[in-house]
Amino acid sequence: MKNRKLFAICIQHFSAELGINQKLLDFVELNDEHPTEVADMLITSITSHGLDVKNVSAYSADNASVNYGCKKSVYTELKKINADIVKANCNAHIIHNTLRNIAHMLDCDVETIVMSI
Repeated sequence: MKNRKLFAICIQHFSAELGINQKLLDFVELNDEHPTEVADMLITSITSHGLDVKNVSAYSADNASVNYGCKKSVYTELKKINADIVKANCNAHIIHNTLRNIAHMLDCDVETIVMSI
């Protein structure tokens, strides 16, 4: 039996009355993490809620190659439908990678400090 992946689909939108809004749109379970399957799932979920993929301005996910690869990825599949969509890399991964590199430059052991706290 294959592993099943659970995807949380979140949207962020702006309205003049409420400002910036963040909503959990859907939870979807997939058997496959192939970029085409994930992109199709996203498109189906978005359209099932009465939204249009052509109105999506950015795509954000973790920085795995299946999501952001140059040749075959969820991002490239979405770009085929909406050429204006931009890549919004995962901020948590960017911060983690930055802090990991900075921690190597410190004179103290960060892991020891964190564990003692």
